[in-house]
Amino acid sequence: MITPSFSLTATERVLPRLALDFTTASLDSRITFTRALNTATRVNSSGLVETVNADLPRFDYDPITKVCKGLLIEESRQNAFLQSEDFSTSWSSINITVSTDATTAPDGNATADKWIPDNGATSCWTWQSPLTVATWTQTIFAKYAGITVLQMNFFSNEDGDRFAQFDLQAGTVGTVSAGVTASITPFDDGWYRCRITYTMTGLTNQAAQPIRMPSTETGDGTKGYYVWGAQCELGAFPTSYIPTTTTALTRNADVATMTGTNFSSWYNANGGSFVFEFEGIKEQPANFTRLFVLYKDASNSCGVAIFPTGLSSYPFMDTAGVSQLDFITLMIANQSKVGFVFGTNNFKYAINASIPGVDTVVDIPQLTDFYLGCDQSGASQINGYLKKVAYYLPVFTSPEIQAFTK
Repeated sequence: MITPSFSLTATERVLPRLALDFTTASLDSRITFTRALNTATRVNSSGLVETVNADLPRFDYDPITKVCKGLLIEESRQNAFLQSEDFSTSWSSINITVSTDATTAPDGNATADKWIPDNGATSCWTWQSPLTVATWTQTIFAKYAGITVLQMNFFSNEDGDRFAQFDLQAGTVGTVSAGVTASITPFDDGWYRCRITYTMTGLTNQAAQPIRMPSTETGDGTKGYYVWGAQCELGAFPTSYIPTTTTALTRNADVATMTGTNFSSWYNANGGSFVFEFEGIKEQPANFTRLFVLYKDASNSCGVAIFPTGLSSYPFMDTAGVSQLDFITLMIANQSKVGFVFGTNNFKYAINASIPGVDTVVDIPQLTDFYLGCDQSGASQINGYLKKVAYYLPVFTSPEIQAFTK
């Protein structure tokens, strides 16, 4: 519990009526969680990638520190690559040999392949052709097996080679061509998840190449890379791994809600104060997502959205569906703590102990539903982690909400 720097006289001003701590890897029984199909994965407390069954929450862990990041809330995505863990089938390759199931993969099973350039070869790559004119992100889990630098490419006659290089010993991003963004994330046992993003402008001879040896290297028939878990998804940032075999597969969106008495038992219709802790996917660029929404119907809702320039609030709409408060823009960090105070003619907001913004012309609609990390239609996911959520009965003062977001 945060101890503010000012005096609070009543216990209820300090103790929240709702306290959700998702970093304990547990879901409050009042939350309804849905996600169709068994195609979602997470990193578990051992740092291993594992599949999570339908309609179960994913508490994701840092693969190195093994610390729980919180409740993972993601939008729907599809992995367009086939045979994401077997590079001996469904893939086209030049001048390479694949040794299947050569070592332990990031899921703890002996399913990672060794990708080996032929002796004397300098042009070596593996590809599929699922691309359209759109922004795509490729990812692959890779590990050093004699060749230090892995290259990933997007190609078409119109775009040429668009690539990024990754040092699998230092764990760093190397050369990146124009228009490409890239990142690398460490996993246990020398594994890295490498990511490349590019917007295709042409499709003649298009190819997505998650594995390519730089032309500065020469194969010797022995050295290469260990590879596993290739993914190619529409979007400007990577999401959690979606395993495939003979068909492209979709991970459906995560939706967490509190409704009925599960909501009304703690929410005060006359106002109160929220404090949220969250973390966004670090590679996520300009994107439109929801931190939370309080909802009754299309003309009675309020909530908070994360925009390219920061955090925006649309707290209330009148019966004609007109917003009663202008959008507020707040710069956010990858990890942030934000507070929102709702009271009659009394709205305040603060982020990371910023000077609170205030609006004094606000009504409070009668609300019945609470959506966490998405909007009232179950879309616009935060694409990140909800860590903690607290709701306090009093309508905090400006110094109080500033202190609670420190």
